[in-house]
Formats: sequence, C-alpha cells, structure tokens
Amino acid sequence: MRHRLLGSKVLVCVVSLGASACTQPGVETAVFSDDDVAAVRANLRAFTTSDPIASPDIFFSQFTDDVFWAPGPDFLATNIQELRDGSWCATLTNERTVERVEGSGDLAYARGTFQLGLDCGDADPEEREGYFLTVHRRQPDGTWRIVTMGSSNY
Repeated sequence: MRHRLLGSKVLVCVVSLGASACTQPGVETAVFSDDDVAAVRANLRAFTTSDPIASPDIFFSQFTDDVFWAPGPDFLATNIQELRDGSWCATLTNERTVERVEGSGDLAYARGTFQLGLDCGDADPEEREGYFLTVHRRQPDGTWRIVTMGSSNY
C-alpha cells in the first residue's frame, strides 16, 4: 500500500498486477456487493467451462481487450489479439476452487487453486495444478471480465 500526499489530504492506493484502486479518506467508493461477488464467480465459471478450441467465442469473451495473461514462463499476452493468437490445447478438465473474491468499485480479484487437464496433441494428456490470481473489471453493461490472469504450478 502506498500513501501519497495531495495537498493536505492523503490518497491511499493499492496496486496489484497492473490494476490499481485509489481511495481518498472521507470520499465514498462504489460498494462491492454480494451480486458483484456472484458476477465475478460467474465470469470465472464461464471461463472454466469453456474451451479455447471447442468454444473460442465464449472462452475469449471472458477477457477484456487489454487483458494481461501470464500463466507461466511459456506464454505472455498483453492484449486480446495476442491471447487469441496463442498456441492453445484442448481442455480436458478445468477445475477451479475460488477461495476469495473481493473488490472495490469497478475492480475485483479472485484467487484460489486449479487442476487442469490439457490435450496438446501429444501422446499423453498434460496435467497441471497450482494457484491462480485474477483481476476483473466491471464493464459498462455491468458484467465482469478478466483483465489480468496469473497462475503458478505447485
């Protein structure tokens, strides 16, 4: 957390994975409601149950145009076109346990664990498990989309 003096007032900013939120003491921020938590979880569920090969329109629609995707050392995308142009495997299984969803205003994060089974055309399917952290941004229509996705394997 950073504190920055602006005149005689203190501005409190939190910076996380390319997204930031700032609040000024005494100034109300938008409420992050139970409905927002449910909407972020629904965004993750739609991402988890779709497949970039079988249902690319559904899969990629879960992300913002300025998405930052950093699942590991093999691939990095800094916008939706780079993400779409990536080399994708068919998803056999994608189980996510969301441990926490929190937010403020138009930004939220979700974190948890995942187990992923992929068919990359090799003889044996690939199994991965680890931790994930996503940052979501509320869209003008009120839906939530993933703006940042990061993960690490156990």
